[in-house]
Amino acid sequence: MTGKIASPSADIDQAVVQSKAARVGADVLALYRQLAATLRQKGRSEAAAMAHLSDPTARAAHRCAFQLYGTAASELDDVIADLLASLERPFTEVSTGPILTVVFGDGTGP
Repeated sequence: MTGKIASPSADIDQAVVQSKAARVGADVLALYRQLAATLRQKGRSEAAAMAHLSDPTARAAHRCAFQLYGTAASELDDVIADLLASLERPFTEVSTGPILTVVFGDGTGP
């Protein structure tokens, strides 16, 4: 379910909107950074566990987990960079950038 909030621009206090957007953007940014740090820590734990194993199957399983955590953290770095760039631009009612889509249930959409 997606949609745009429509209201006459004359009724909108842009300072309030800008302030709210800045607070939410900073909160989202902090959460993304926290998640990336957690993923990196989990990856380091997998690498440490891998170093003490001699069984090739177990080592391969830990290496796979390490790579998955690293890839996820790197992808979040890209998201963080995009978010930082978007936070530098003021919010406007009519956005030309990417639109956040809310997906419910099994991920197939509304």
